[in-house]
Amino acid sequence: MTTKKAYEILASLPVYGPMYVSVTESGEPFYSEGFPVRFYKNDGTEWVANFQPGWTDFAEIIELEKTQNLLVIARGTCYIMNPNDTKPIVVF
Repeated sequence: MTTKKAYEILASLPVYGPMYVSVTESGEPFYSEGFPVRFYKNDGTEWVANFQPGWTDFAEIIELEKTQNLLVIARGTCYIMNPNDTKPIVVF
């Protein structure tokens, strides 16, 4: 049995399709390319997040145990995300 991932790290923001969603600590729009990720919702739809990055080179997504929430590390800024929601649960 294969499990479909809830996300895909993108090399860059997509040129076509729906507009990406800026994900920032303050909730304000972010227009530069940051850390782009495509999320797959439980209902089969998808959305692209553009995470505002921090000041390091480290970027990764870690699946948390016993929850569908993900730890998104966007070049040093960390976001706890649910793939079904466009707003972060917490940013640190």
